[in-house]
Amino acid sequence: MVALFGALALAAPEFVADDPGDTAVARLAWDAAVECTGWEPPHRPTVPIERGYVPGGYLGRALHDGGLSLIELSVDSERADEVIVHEVAHAWVSDGPTALAEGRAELLADCMTRRRPGLAPLQWDDGRDVLAMPRLQSWTTGHEHEPLVLGDARTDAYIGAARFVRTAAEVVDPRLLWSPEGLDWSGLETLLSAAGERGEALLALLEADVQTQRHELSDHDRDGRPAVSERLHQTDPTRWDSDGDGWWDGARPPAGAVPVALDGSPICLGVGAGDTPARARIVTGGDLRGVPLPGVRPLGDVADDGSILLDPGQPLVARWALPTNDVSGGLWVSAAGELEASSACQTTAHATVWSLDGRHSSLVAVLTEAIDEAAETAAHVWGPATGRIAVALGGKTSTVRDGVVHLSERDLDDPEAAARLAVAVHRAWTMGEPDWRAATGMAHMLAAR
Repeated sequence: MVALFGALALAAPEFVADDPGDTAVARLAWDAAVECTGWEPPHRPTVPIERGYVPGGYLGRALHDGGLSLIELSVDSERADEVIVHEVAHAWVSDGPTALAEGRAELLADCMTRRRPGLAPLQWDDGRDVLAMPRLQSWTTGHEHEPLVLGDARTDAYIGAARFVRTAAEVVDPRLLWSPEGLDWSGLETLLSAAGERGEALLALLEADVQTQRHELSDHDRDGRPAVSERLHQTDPTRWDSDGDGWWDGARPPAGAVPVALDGSPICLGVGAGDTPARARIVTGGDLRGVPLPGVRPLGDVADDGSILLDPGQPLVARWALPTNDVSGGLWVSAAGELEASSACQTTAHATVWSLDGRHSSLVAVLTEAIDEAAETAAHVWGPATGRIAVALGGKTSTVRDGVVHLSERDLDDPEAAARLAVAVHRAWTMGEPDWRAATGMAHMLAAR
């Protein structure tokens, strides 16, 4: 939120706060915004950051008297870093229509947090259908948006405006959206018209009624890309992973990264290299909104320095430790250290398969391929799966532990039957039928297809 109230400075401001952490975040955010935009806005030489009551129930507010002069934070805000980044962004975006101002500020906040990894989470967005969002051009911050009157409308308005402006940034150079001259609706329409065919969908959305705007700015599959953006990129607005490659739509991972399923299903990152115990480290990234990028829990021992200890040839299998449905976007993980690729541990879009003790390494590739085929069949029979299947080979009995299907040596004699059993067991457990006999029956059903 921005509030307008003129002795201004050209150098970066000195942020002053009771909490040193607030000061550090604001300074890093300011430097990142300068890098993103290429210019510096007017501001007071000293900008206090004060915690306390913010009128209207807002989490934060930036006050301006010709330039940034004060940042207020709600004393109860548990998202202080995220709010500080957003309010600092308002130093660059402090005027114009409300939806454009808030959306452009959040677009700049995206850039700032990517320039300074770990600075703050991306804006909270649970992928909701923005059913209470007012029409973009009519949104104001007046009394009608007080939280006790239209709280959902205000939340949906912030999220919808941010999604709209992010989509505009896929069509228009973002630096034009942060121009020092500001931006109004007619100025945005001029930029979109100059973008040709790619700008037409957003121009049409601006002319549409509120119901159409709500539908087009909803993120039905929670991949961080609203329906209007899905159409621009010809992806499926109902599928988180339109092409089935294991990556969420719109993901831009670094080389060597592996997508992490939000349901917490394991992924394989390699095996311990050499003939002596190996060490490895894992790093997370992605565009999850509203939560700090979480750590990934390895299925193995962790040393005091945070590295993961692996026996020679032991698979490094990891999973997101805190799966949640209250986010959109996605998570990736990459690993470094004494690791090597191995057929003993493989991850595909449908499954992660590994050998517990190395004795069944030769079966991993065969079984992984068979599971992929069985999973496709299962999708036709029971609909799309809710997550990747995790299968560990070896052991005395076949069972399910911590979401991992363990297949005993006896069940590995026939790889195709084992694959169908693994898929059926996974489906039975995710459908709330934790019964091995029921899963066996489901496996027979797959065999008959």
